Amino acid sequence: MKTVFKSSMVAHVWAQQSQPVGHNAGRTLYFRGPTIYSYGPHFPIATMVISKAKARKGCRAALFNTARYSMSTSRHQSRARRAIPSTFNVFHVPHLGLDAYRHADNLASYKARIADEVKRTLNARIYTNAKAGHKLTREANDYAAFFGLRWRLKAPVISPEVIAKATERRRVRNEKREANMKLREEQNKLDDAEKLARWLAGEVIPLPRAVSLDEQGSARLGVRGDKVETSHGAQVPVEDARRALAFVRRVASAQSTGIHGEWRRNGEQCPLGHFQIDRILPSGDIYVGCHFITRAEIERIAVELGA
Repeated sequence: MKTVFKSSMVAHVWAQQSQPVGHNAGRTLYFRGPTIYSYGPHFPIATMVISKAKARKGCRAALFNTARYSMSTSRHQSRARRAIPSTFNVFHVPHLGLDAYRHADNLASYKARIADEVKRTLNARIYTNAKAGHKLTREANDYAAFFGLRWRLKAPVISPEVIAKATERRRVRNEKREANMKLREEQNKLDDAEKLARWLAGEVIPLPRAVSLDEQGSARLGVRGDKVETSHGAQVPVEDARRALAFVRRVASAQSTGIHGEWRRNGEQCPLGHFQIDRILPSGDIYVGCHFITRAEIERIAVELGA
């Protein structure tokens, strides 16, 4: 009898109960009889049971452990769940034992989880009833019927008054959240404006992305000693910047008189340190490498350069 399988196959062989034992190569996933384990007997993933109740006699079910252990065990649990035939009942309970004491614990677990689902429903989105809670109620009652237990749970009902109170709490909570977000946004804008002013004044600080470009998408320019720096982090010598400024003004002036259209680098070049001006628009805006710089930004920095 073959007993070593791939992990996915271990789950399928267990679900079919076609043999008493099986495991993967590392023995991290294995089954012994009706129960499949992850990493050892301390964590049973699920166990197969057969109903002895008169109404369900001979029906099969899988009891799945509601506990969580690790990422790898979660993968084992998923494999086991996917291997269950669609004709089986599936119950999610904290205890896989079948004595009366464990049934009582599992009932308490169902009640607690149903209450939690109702609470989550009210805190998140409002429905006319707790849909997830109803699903758990049906599962709990199927569990009781499967094992021939007398208890049954009533589906949770959320009254209109409770819904109204929850809706009001949510409205107030959302208003507070929106107000706090607006305050943070305004404070961030003030902080960004202050950092931009400091950066433009020559202080060496990181420039926030939100203000690294102006409203037109132009890179910012700042003077750093004998260099002109862009908000993209590129630097060119001040002297090259002065020559480029004179060149841009000359080309823009010719364009305004209709002598030339848009200027593009061809035979004529205008070096800027390691860069070249690639295009000069009739407006005087320029493209340099990955930078777009408006004429307004150029003239603003020209004042600092005394050009």
